[in-house]
Amino acid sequence: MAGYVFSREPVAVELIQTNNRIIKTSIPAPGTVDLLEKLDKYESRSMHGQLPIVWHRAEGHSVFDQVGNKWIDFTSMIFVANVGHGNETVIKKVKSVLELPMLGCYAYPNEVRATYLEKLVKFAGPNFEKAFLLSAGTEATEAAFKLMKMHGKKIGKNKNVVIAISGNWHGRTLAAQMLSDNASQKSWVTHEQSDVEHINFPYPWEISEEQSEEFLLSNLDLLAQKGISLKNDVAGFMLETFQGWGAVFYPTTFVKKLRKICDDNDILLTFDEMQAGFGRTGKNFGYEHYEVNADLICCGKGMGGGFPISGVIGKASVMDLPDIGNMSSTHSGNPVNCAAGIAVLDEIESLELVKASAEKD
Repeated sequence: MAGYVFSREPVAVELIQTNNRIIKTSIPAPGTVDLLEKLDKYESRSMHGQLPIVWHRAEGHSVFDQVGNKWIDFTSMIFVANVGHGNETVIKKVKSVLELPMLGCYAYPNEVRATYLEKLVKFAGPNFEKAFLLSAGTEATEAAFKLMKMHGKKIGKNKNVVIAISGNWHGRTLAAQMLSDNASQKSWVTHEQSDVEHINFPYPWEISEEQSEEFLLSNLDLLAQKGISLKNDVAGFMLETFQGWGAVFYPTTFVKKLRKICDDNDILLTFDEMQAGFGRTGKNFGYEHYEVNADLICCGKGMGGGFPISGVIGKASVMDLPDIGNMSSTHSGNPVNCAAGIAVLDEIESLELVKASAEKD
């Protein structure tokens, strides 16, 4: 499906001067088209399709273009700016690492990573013990996919199926797109993944809280009819904490029943917390609304305040399934990104942002 293409023809608009909005030129602003044409020439078009606004700087909830027009960023940079754009605490912490200087260290130990991992795991809560750090959210869902399958393989050689939910979104790489179940997005994949299955999402306008348990069981029965055994074949369930396109949550009864099914069948329950994590829903992590424990959570976006950091958090028994060197990454635990992560958690805690989010929910 082709993306929407916005007109680049400058249009005279009403001039505005308020605390939160400044519009003093035609839109797109002078210089915008030249920059867009340069990107057209040198950048893959897959990155294009946004509103024709050049981001020159961003502070708090505001975005400024190169000529001083100012907008409110209602997208929060797509769930990234949980502590605001250009957060001073984040910038100060990152500068302290830049001044060492240390821009990276591969997988070698560094103090910033150790400090961040301890803080991150404690923030995640008592059910979690270890984390694996990466750079992008889709990497985190790929890592969780691997961990779920390794967990299943440890129990039985055929226990390698991961169940996802139709309508959920998990990223743009291979396993992430197979889990996402978006036919148009994954049309480039030319073979079926027999170890990925989907069940239907219990949309609240179709399924009530009281009906949700039976709805889940009927979906699992369809898998059984295909010869898929929860006990012998299924390694994990992957749930986007809420349907990101509309912030649609599951019925609590649905998730609680799924948690019990996972416990009874040695299945890992994983939540993709890219959009829901780090205080956005009035909890540290959104899955907590369902009053269950998660085996794994996949994190990113708001985790770094604008810096590229992501990760998977879980029990040591699962996180340590890959042997030494079996799951590492060039920029895992990059000290600059870890410094940003520390500052984000400091801001969330010192400003009581989780509480503030709950009050505004």
